[in-house]
Amino acid sequence: MDQYSDPKQVNISLWRLHSLRFFCPRRYGACGTTRCITRTQIANPMTLTTSAHCHRSSSSDQSGSSATLTPGSGNLRGVFYLPIWFIAHAQIVLWIQSYRCIGFESLDRRRAAAESISMALLWIWLGLHLGPYLSLLIIGLPIMIANTIIMSYISTNHLLRPLVDSPDTLESTMSVTTHRWLDLVHFNFSHHVEHHLFPSMSSRYAPLVREKLREYTNGRYLAPPHWTAFRMVFLTPRVHDIDGALIDPRTNLRVPFDEITKALRCRDN
Repeated sequence: MDQYSDPKQVNISLWRLHSLRFFCPRRYGACGTTRCITRTQIANPMTLTTSAHCHRSSSSDQSGSSATLTPGSGNLRGVFYLPIWFIAHAQIVLWIQSYRCIGFESLDRRRAAAESISMALLWIWLGLHLGPYLSLLIIGLPIMIANTIIMSYISTNHLLRPLVDSPDTLESTMSVTTHRWLDLVHFNFSHHVEHHLFPSMSSRYAPLVREKLREYTNGRYLAPPHWTAFRMVFLTPRVHDIDGALIDPRTNLRVPFDEITKALRCRDN
């Protein structure tokens, strides 16, 4: 780990490593287009600061971030990851990554940009009329809460799963099990594996797919309790090594995926 002796070099290396996960969905068995984000925006309208069309046109998974900012990174700045990263990453994808990565061929950038700018102007206009204090209470806090709710799902979907060399949805991602009323309000957003396997399927059928996956995948399907998986994200480092583990190069902490999967499976219903 001598190459990581310089703290600045560590941060740069972590960012580069985790960006591979962030913008290379094929390493995680991602496929097809997504409408789950759009449905979640309907359930949490305060997240509407970017175009839903941008998400529908994207095959990128919204699961990662800079490794120096994610939960488990040991960086105090990670506190901002949950409340702001969903919006921040959406804008990065729209204005930067959609020009550089494959999978955005169907994206109407003019439409997506117009929708995003319109929504941003709406919040700015409302904020100017409300003033700083009310803007924080009526706009800022609800947006951060909605982002945190969404990221509590997204952060568990891939960050605790290994990299793969070929599409393998059951190996590279997982779902979570949450309360029924939350599934109702969030349009079964907890059914992430199901979404990857059938990206165009209505979310109402996701629980039926879950039943069949539990029955026919010989125990490979993973859907631990939401809180258990979310807590695990904070307890594990964020860099993937090539030997099947999560590592922190700064502390030499290494947590094999076998141990993580075993711990999660013990709580899987």
